[in-house]
Amino acid sequence: MNPVLPIALPRHWHPDPPFCVCATARARGGIQRRIISIMRTILVIDDEQPMLRLIRSALKGLGFEVLTSESGTEGLEIIRNVRPALVISDLHMGEMDGLSVLAATREQPETRAIPFIFMTGDASTASYRRGMEMGADDFLIKPFDADQLRRSVESRFTRLKGVSAEIEQARDRLFSMMDAMPNLVAVAEGDALALTYLNPYGRDLLELSADEKLAGLHLFDFLPGWALAKALHEAMPDTLRDGSWTGEMALTGRRGCEHHVSMQWVQNGTNPDGEPCIGLIARDITEQRRQKAGLERGEELFRVIAENAADIIALLDPAGQSLFDSSAGKPVLGYDQSQLHARWLWEAVHKEDADKMICAFQDAVNAGIEQRIECRLRHQDGSWRVFEFYYGVLRNEEKGVERVLMTARDITQRKAAEERLRNSEALYQSLVDNLPQNIFRKDREGRFTFANERFGRLLHRTPAEIVGCCDQDFYPPELADKFRADD
Repeated sequence: MNPVLPIALPRHWHPDPPFCVCATARARGGIQRRIISIMRTILVIDDEQPMLRLIRSALKGLGFEVLTSESGTEGLEIIRNVRPALVISDLHMGEMDGLSVLAATREQPETRAIPFIFMTGDASTASYRRGMEMGADDFLIKPFDADQLRRSVESRFTRLKGVSAEIEQARDRLFSMMDAMPNLVAVAEGDALALTYLNPYGRDLLELSADEKLAGLHLFDFLPGWALAKALHEAMPDTLRDGSWTGEMALTGRRGCEHHVSMQWVQNGTNPDGEPCIGLIARDITEQRRQKAGLERGEELFRVIAENAADIIALLDPAGQSLFDSSAGKPVLGYDQSQLHARWLWEAVHKEDADKMICAFQDAVNAGIEQRIECRLRHQDGSWRVFEFYYGVLRNEEKGVERVLMTARDITQRKAAEERLRNSEALYQSLVDNLPQNIFRKDREGRFTFANERFGRLLHRTPAEIVGCCDQDFYPPELADKFRADD
């Protein structure tokens, strides 16, 4: 009875998503399923030709393809190049014995899972124990008959069947995830990177229909000139040398739409023809680049406006370090450009106003609420100028405070004018209060809006008590009506 293998095992299996399956093993989304005859191939290593012929004949009768080698060195070379489904090796050979072949096979990720059956005429427990500790799957004690050989081989392939079913399920889950990813995911083979898998998002990006065959399509067909040069001279060499590459490229769809992408290349061994197998992930950053360009234009416009504004404008980080300062500090405060270092503003503030300025900045950062204060700043000539400060917050995507916009306007002249006005009002009030006449002012409704001290004494009220009242509050009705008529 010949063992039946309904599915080929992958040539490279390791649990590193998303490209832990070889592109030659799956019929899905453009990958052509290949039941490779190599997966029914058994390698027999023995330095005795009669034994090789007997085992080869028996295995061929069971429907297997059989490779033979008369030395461990040659057998190891075949294992590395062909990667058979099973190795049957003599334990004791001349130049390189079976245990050495097994040890070398287990060192390589690509070959470490290949089952090993040892043949030996040595039935000692030590040899058996050592072989099993190194990962041997079975021992055949010479002499053995064809039936023993058949049972041992079929047992190995029965296990492989179970493993292959698990791998197939893992592949199903993996490809389901790759099909659902919102990024381009592809597998490509060969020097020209022939596409063997492309997920639905990738098909949309490259403007391919869902049912279009990938045969004859190459990644290089979708790269504009500069991206093709980058792929040939940077991405491909780095991937083959280091195992991966990450960088920005561009992909051009079939109808000519170009997309800027952040791309990752990952090497996944080779295909059965020995050509490189590359996994690809690409994230479309076209809109991100467009927004970045718009932001840069906006920042440049802000810079131009800020540099030509009369106010001092600065962008600060949450720690108070200056990210940008307008040059207004030079004309407004007389400082040379070399004096406008990152913390010049904090050093120029009057010591009595420093705490107020720091608290306002911290309140803006911690509470995320704009703040307005007045502080004095030292002019280069040593005098003090009064400035009105405004702190506004700029938030990031997480709604946290990312930057603080600070503006400072020189209001020294305005403050001086306000002081002069207050002095004038005080002088006017003093003159009015000391005049020998009763002086008052009413609005259109007859309510008092001002009264001097003399008029207050007449009514036995303070000027503050008179304001807001009318004649009816102080005089008899007839007299109050007469005063109202005279207004």
